[in-house]
Amino acid sequence: MAKNQPLKDIHRKGYSNLKTAIKHNLATKSRPMRSGYLEMFIIDKHRSRLLQERKNLTRRVNQINAELVNIEKGLSEKRVVVEQDISIFPNKDMEKDKAIDALKIMSLDY
Repeated sequence: MAKNQPLKDIHRKGYSNLKTAIKHNLATKSRPMRSGYLEMFIIDKHRSRLLQERKNLTRRVNQINAELVNIEKGLSEKRVVVEQDISIFPNKDMEKDKAIDALKIMSLDY
């Protein structure tokens, strides 16, 4: 029994957590493997995603430009109609001014 006691001392709880020169040397730490092919693949995927995004944005910009052209065309047509309506009734504003002058004003003092 006396032989087993020193072994118990070695295997005490928390003994493996002690920092020693061998366990915590920089040479013993594993380093991640660097692969040039993996980096090239990731960069190529990122490039293809950016190209696709640029393609989608270009398509959307073209749609917006076409919609703006249609809106400008509609506005110019409406402007022509409004100008024609204004030219037909030039004296209507003068009649409104006379009607406003003819209104009776009610006193606010009771």
